Amino acid sequence: MPTLIGSAGFLASERQGEGYIYNYIYIYTYYILWQALPGEAQTVPRAELTALILVALYLHDAAVVDFFTDSKITANTYHKGKHRAKFAANADLWVWLFQLIQQKGLHISVYWMPSHTETDPKKKNMAPRWMQ
Repeated sequence: MPTLIGSAGFLASERQGEGYIYNYIYIYTYYILWQALPGEAQTVPRAELTALILVALYLHDAAVVDFFTDSKITANTYHKGKHRAKFAANADLWVWLFQLIQQKGLHISVYWMPSHTETDPKKKNMAPRWMQ
């Protein structure tokens, strides 16, 4: 089962959503996906959500994955479910994500993890054991 890590960043001076797919045992990168953010809003939460959508687009039907993100907004909204997400910020992307999940029969678990744990001592204890 692959483990997926979502990220937001800047690439070629445009805000991008990036999805990284890792093998959970060997930690080799298999794919790096990116694209310009859809819509007029260009925010970090939108980029984080776009990363999850990109991953969902490229998964095969009925895939089972773990998606790790440092965006609490993405993780929390995902866990509230599709009926609450359609009223959240970036509702257009949430509707698209949950449609993909349903159409492809995907099983995606989303986990929040802190960022910058190696440079912020306060966050180091918040990191999962495998990150330390």
